Amino acid sequence: MASGQEQLQPLAERASDWTPAPAHPREEARLEALAGLGLLDTPPEARFDRLTSLVAHVLDAPVVLISLVGADRQWFKSACGLDAQSTPRDLSVCAHAILEAGPLLVLEDLQASAPFSMHPMVTGEPGFRSYVGRILRTPGGLPLGTLCVLDHKPRRFNTHELETLVSFGGLVEEELYARMRHADDKARLAAERRVDAKTGLASRAHILEVLDTRAAEGWAADTPPTLLVFDLDDFTLVNRSMGRRVGDAILAGVGRRLVGALPDTVLTARLERDAFAVFFPPAPSEENAALLETARQALARPFPAEGRSLHLTAHAGAVSPIAPLSAASWLDLAEETCRQAQRQHLSLLLASDPTPKNLQERFQITVALREALASPAGQLRMVYQPKVSAVTGAVVGAEALIRWQHPVLGFVSPGKFVPIAEEMGLNWALSRFVLETVCAQIAAWRAAGLPEVPVAVNLSLSDFDRPELAEMVAGLLQRHGLPGELLELEITEQIDSADKKNIVEQMRQVRELGVGLSVDDFGTGYSSLAWLASLPIQTLKIDRSFVTDFATRPEVPPLMRGSLSLAQDLNLKTVIEGVETYAELDFIRDCGGDVVQGWVFSRPLEVDAFGDLAARSVWHRFPLKG
Repeated sequence: MASGQEQLQPLAERASDWTPAPAHPREEARLEALAGLGLLDTPPEARFDRLTSLVAHVLDAPVVLISLVGADRQWFKSACGLDAQSTPRDLSVCAHAILEAGPLLVLEDLQASAPFSMHPMVTGEPGFRSYVGRILRTPGGLPLGTLCVLDHKPRRFNTHELETLVSFGGLVEEELYARMRHADDKARLAAERRVDAKTGLASRAHILEVLDTRAAEGWAADTPPTLLVFDLDDFTLVNRSMGRRVGDAILAGVGRRLVGALPDTVLTARLERDAFAVFFPPAPSEENAALLETARQALARPFPAEGRSLHLTAHAGAVSPIAPLSAASWLDLAEETCRQAQRQHLSLLLASDPTPKNLQERFQITVALREALASPAGQLRMVYQPKVSAVTGAVVGAEALIRWQHPVLGFVSPGKFVPIAEEMGLNWALSRFVLETVCAQIAAWRAAGLPEVPVAVNLSLSDFDRPELAEMVAGLLQRHGLPGELLELEITEQIDSADKKNIVEQMRQVRELGVGLSVDDFGTGYSSLAWLASLPIQTLKIDRSFVTDFATRPEVPPLMRGSLSLAQDLNLKTVIEGVETYAELDFIRDCGGDVVQGWVFSRPLEVDAFGDLAARSVWHRFPLKG
């Protein structure tokens, strides 16, 4: 016996005497609503199949369909008793049903009902004789299709059966309404994602979409588009002195002023905090240069703030690429150009192709690092430098240091890519990778039965400014079954953040997990002793500058002894960094140093080498004399 789909295939050949249904009076709106459901050509779903099976059982019907009537076909979201997915719309009885004003189209004998008596499914296979369709509508009344029942014999449906079908149709509609609400929610969220709530400008996500579209369309080399990114100077002072409410109002004012001054073809977006972007479509360079000047003049006028006039300044970078590039790369390059302008104390820095060598290198590193973080295996790895007791020579800890071996760039120094990660907003992703990798490695060493020593990880100041830091660390410790005492977080002494309160709170939450905290590079920053004493730290890491040339620089020994004495008074342990010679080690021991770290004992070691060292550390001691 032929399948249902095979039976339906020759229908068009037998349909010469059949009259198709005309289009619905509101066909365009109806089709738009149907497309918005996102159901056409989707796989079968149990929720709809259960309903058609239940209707077939309750009404004792051989075929029950949920038919959605499209522009050129009717498509079956669920088909019970018929092995078919669709038929041409011209052959659809349901296309006639959706023209009905009421809830049902009832055809008790198709052969006795014009024009259906000439339908090829009636005159030939599969030989349907009766049809009843419950029209499925949107909340606004637009018909989408039917829940229909077909039989191979004429059939009179009693009132109870028709009411039952109407009720089941309501259940199908509820499922469709849920799809509509989901689609509406997705559309609303997508719209919200494209708009910055604080200013009403386009969001970062939206301008990336625009850049992608423009790059796909391309442009002539002599009429490139321009992307301007600018940061307001010292805007944190505005928030601090006048409050965030005033600061937010000024940011919104910046947006309104730019939108009012520039043509509708120019898109203005807020990227984050006090950073904005302005996209100028392809045009001769002199035209976009004039628009850049218009934007500058708009921002040069004072902004009203709490009865005062506030003059804002900004540093900006503009990129007009000769050839298209990806949206992310384009925006990255514009943001880096903006930072270059700040470093060079310029109000505006322009870049095109080729970019300045140092800018191009930074941009190349940024793009490569973003890719490496997306798939770090094989590029990013951690090495471990021992911390050694200055008294016994025993390994008492380690510092984890990141290394990057790029397949094209080769070895990229942390001194080069870590600052770029900070500037380009990649430092949190980098820190997450480091913490996850180190915690997994500590767990692996524990599982191998190696002696346990705490491992320190360097985090940036902005990491401690993130409210989720402590929660993430707690999750890593729990996932890997680690006590907090085996992890230590290092923060630089140069703490100049406006939100020190949040940093200290994060440090306290981390400390409550048992995780150690230390201040790195002590002696190179400018924090007050009162501020230092308020931190919940256990260790000071004294910078190498307190060791270098101790024999020829008379100021070094007093500074070293003073730092060690300060640490003792604050009940802090000390680690002296960068110790390279035994003479320096002797000097540190004479001054009363606790722990040293440096090439005098060991360079940073790969995972296996440090594991071997840890395994031997039960009996091995580093020599304390050269």
